[in-house]
Amino acid sequence: EAGKTADILRAEHPAPTTFVNISFTEGIEGSNSLMISIRDASIVADLMMGGAGEPAEELNEMHTSAVAEAMNQMMGAASTSMAELVGRRVDISAPEVEVLDLDAEDSPLSGELFEGVFVEVAFTMTVGDLIETQIMQIMQPAFAQDLVASLLQPSVPEQAPAAEPSVEAAPAPEAAAPPAEPAPPAEPAANAPLAHPVTFPALEPAGASGAPGDIALLMDVPLSVTVELGRTELRIRNVLDLVPGSIIELDRLAGEPVDVLVNGKNIARGEVVVIDEEFGVRITDVTTPASRLTSLAEA
Repeated sequence: EAGKTADILRAEHPAPTTFVNISFTEGIEGSNSLMISIRDASIVADLMMGGAGEPAEELNEMHTSAVAEAMNQMMGAASTSMAELVGRRVDISAPEVEVLDLDAEDSPLSGELFEGVFVEVAFTMTVGDLIETQIMQIMQPAFAQDLVASLLQPSVPEQAPAAEPSVEAAPAPEAAAPPAEPAPPAEPAANAPLAHPVTFPALEPAGASGAPGDIALLMDVPLSVTVELGRTELRIRNVLDLVPGSIIELDRLAGEPVDVLVNGKNIARGEVVVIDEEFGVRITDVTTPASRLTSLAEA
């Protein structure tokens, strides 16, 4: 809506209002302001900070920073779309958020942006069931005219002028020469190399490669052996409640064999024994050598 004045804007917005001032710094030059109510601005800020969209009566520093980021993303997306339309890069400045009373002496209505008449563009912003409000965009008529002109007449990349074809003087026609006789077929040179077909040696089936021939190279590699009595799952709160004397139930009955793990792979089972006051494991069941080798190779 064109023809707005500061007095009309004061009458329409008597309460303190959130102003977001943004300048176009490249591609299009000019400043504009976005107006949004404090309540709706607080909802946007709470959503940006991960809240549920709770309204507030006042905006603190965290709120204004969140609103600035929201408006920066919104105007950044708009400038990107505008750049595609006008055919050149369009950049904006960082938004500045102020909560101002339009009737106060230091309100932006006394600044250069609101001198004389200005253009006001109103659009609706909807955020789920939380917000359905109008945001006013205010700009000077000259900036609005430049904006419209840029959108209606996008710039076209300049192309290099096509090179003019050069005209050269045609050679003077000469007397027609008699047709040349066909040349005799060329004979191979005396020292020319002769080509022979490539021959490959016969392929023979390779013998089965067994592990015993190579496993000797790995005999001195250290492995981590673990004996597992059993397993269980506990919630974090149960782990935090553990104290000296707590009992943890495992998924194995008393007297059952324990698992012998090598590098985390199960290769055998056994029973716990005591030897010279130290625990040991007597192996009672072992997996096959092929299975053990496969398990260790996958570890």
